[in-house]
Order: sequence, then structure tokens, then C-alpha cells
Amino acid sequence: DSLPDTEIVIMGDFNARCGTFNHEIHEEHENWNNNRRNSKISYPDTHYRTTEDKVLNPRGKLLLEMIGCTNLTILNGTVLGDISGRYTCHLYNGSSTVDYVLASSLVKEKTKSLKVHILNRFSDHCPMSLIINIAPTLLHMMTLKEYERAPKRFSWNDTESPEKFVNSQKCNDVKDAISRIQNWKCNSKEDVTKINDELVLLYQRLAEESTIIKKKHQKPHNKKSHWKEPWFDDELMELRRKTNRYSRWLSKNPGN
Repeated sequence: DSLPDTEIVIMGDFNARCGTFNHEIHEEHENWNNNRRNSKISYPDTHYRTTEDKVLNPRGKLLLEMIGCTNLTILNGTVLGDISGRYTCHLYNGSSTVDYVLASSLVKEKTKSLKVHILNRFSDHCPMSLIINIAPTLLHMMTLKEYERAPKRFSWNDTESPEKFVNSQKCNDVKDAISRIQNWKCNSKEDVTKINDELVLLYQRLAEESTIIKKKHQKPHNKKSHWKEPWFDDELMELRRKTNRYSRWLSKNPGN
């Protein structure tokens, strides 16, 4: 079955040589056509890739058929870090690429780099490492409204705050709140939560009446901001973040 909306990575020695192909497209394959039509992935598929191993053997054809039907893709030779598609296996009779990283399109979008390391004494296959960006996705603006505001910051004044703090406790509302908390019977977790909420509200009221509320100091900036523009939606915000991230990667790896 196709895996269009699943984050999946398959990595290992497949004993298959796929040449420069990524996956084969069979127009007569009903499952493939339906999966391509119903897929919500926006990432463009790459049917050819760069590789040092140009050989395509029978096992490679089977592997290409499998990843074509499941909507996976080969990351070797298509992502940063292994643009050239290096050999992964070195034997006495030659070298080949038989170790692959297969991933869904969702994972490929989050892939930062793939590296084929140098051969070591423990195996005739090169070690491989995959770095995936697992940073949380940008929350929708409507979702952010459901969160509570950060608590206010208060500043205690040694001259005025002590007297105000004592006077604020003489109010009948404050006395009633203190009395309720003292006489509250805790029989469950819900009761503990309610007492905690009462205490927080009481402390906040006393702090507001006896202290000075600190104001946030924002650093001035000269850059023009588009955050408040009606056309600058969540999609553009995420696109700008991706563009800046790719720009940093390119500056660190100008030759790859």
C-alpha cells in the first residue's frame, strides 16, 4: 500500500543496484496511479538521481518497483551531503552502491543531510548517517489564541509595597478567599488543582495591589516587518523559515 502521509525511513543493505533511477513509473499499475492522484504531498518526485554506480541489476528493479508502489524515494544522490551518490560497498572485485536510505516525501522534506562515511576495518560497507530536522512545525495562529498569556512580572518596592500588601489583605474578598483555602478538604487530584488555582488568583491580586508591574522592553529594529500584513499568512511564514534554513545550509556547503 502507498504511504503518502506517513513519516517513514528504511535504511540498510538491500543488496540491490538501482543505477541512476529512483523509482519506476508503471502507467498500467492501478495502485500506483490511484496513489499518485490521491497523494497530498507537494514535494516534487525525482525519478533520476546522481550516483557513482550506474549498474541496474534484477534486485535493483525489484527495489524500484517496491518503492514506486509505496510512494517512497531513494535519498542517496538526491539530498545534501551525498549529491554525488557515493559508493557504499567496496569488495576485492569492485565497488557498488547497495546500501540505501528510503524515505517518504514527508521525511525527505525534513532531511538535513545524508552522509556516506569512509570505509573502516569492521565492514566492507561504508557507514551511513542521516540527519533529520525534527523541529516542531509552526502552529496555526488560531491555535495560539487558545494558550494562556505569560504571567505578569512584578517589582517589590521596599518603601511602599509592605504597607500595601498588609492593607490589601484586610479586604473582605481576600479574607473570604483565604478562609475558603484554609477550610478546603482535599479528597482528590481535582481538589488539589482547584486549591492551586485559588492560590494563584489570590497571589496575583495581592501582587497587583501591592507591587509595580514591570513593562516589557522591546528592542528597536529597523527591518520592515510583514507579520501584521493581511497577506502574510502561516504558509508564507513557514516558507520564509524554510528559505532561511536552506540558505544557511548552502552557505556552509557551497560546493555540495
